Amino acid sequence: MYYNEKWDTSIAAILIRAKALIADEKNFCQSGWGYHGRRCAVHAIFDVAGVPENVCWDQVPAVKLLVQLCKVPLHDFNDRHTHSEMLSLFDRGIVEAGKLAFVEL
Repeated sequence: MYYNEKWDTSIAAILIRAKALIADEKNFCQSGWGYHGRRCAVHAIFDVAGVPENVCWDQVPAVKLLVQLCKVPLHDFNDRHTHSEMLSLFDRGIVEAGKLAFVEL
């Protein structure tokens, strides 16, 4: 069987792909959903997870995990922290999601 990363819908895989979309600071935005190829953290997660924009962010497991880690709504963290702090939050989320996946096995 072939592996295709787009078939991997685990929280860790979604966070890895979403982080890649905003890894370059020129692709990251604050104070809004995004425009001209730029995205906020929530938008990046929605894009890679295939979540429609009309879905409430707190229904998306990858977003919920990051909120648990940063203790504020993700869009607030996105708008009030630096790009590198946002990427660090994604890294923490990827590690935690990996632990959750291991426990669920």
